[in-house]
Amino acid sequence: MSTFLKLKHWQLFALIVCAFLAFAIGGTTTTVFSWQDKTTTITEYSPLGLVFFSILWVWLYAIGVYMTKKLPETVKMNLSKFKWFMFTAIIYLFLLCLSTYLGRLVSVSNEIQHNLLIVAILIPLHLFVIFCILYGIYYNAKLLKTIELQRPVIFSDFAGDFCLFLLFPIGIWVIQPKINSYSGTP
Repeated sequence: MSTFLKLKHWQLFALIVCAFLAFAIGGTTTTVFSWQDKTTTITEYSPLGLVFFSILWVWLYAIGVYMTKKLPETVKMNLSKFKWFMFTAIIYLFLLCLSTYLGRLVSVSNEIQHNLLIVAILIPLHLFVIFCILYGIYYNAKLLKTIELQRPVIFSDFAGDFCLFLLFPIGIWVIQPKINSYSGTP
């Protein structure tokens, strides 16, 4: 996992872009709901989506876990909370992709109540996973800025890094060289 921290920015960018292109091009369309001559379809990206999200998650997780060791003694960050949120998000996304791929998530039936129940369950779960992802990005941005400044930081100090993480994969061109310098990789 720490290998991701040693990659050059262009190597990580190429790896992620290739995974994303495979993800975007490799989808298959499936009819999931048909009622009164109206058909709803989704595009299944599940197996390739797992590859793309796995690369992203391993990179974010590696930053959080390995770079925490570089924190100054005076600053404490909750690594176990970070790990829990990252683990929760990846497990949820893995199960979502797997269930979609196996065709068990969305029922091909005319029972609107069944589909509404699924949506009522998935919307809060999706929102929680978005929160988990944002927390992981927040943690990593704060971590990198704390290592850079060697003091406790507030959000305005690391807002730029936070935005660079959000502008993934473009932010890699700025973030990864910082990670390389902090981890001692030339």
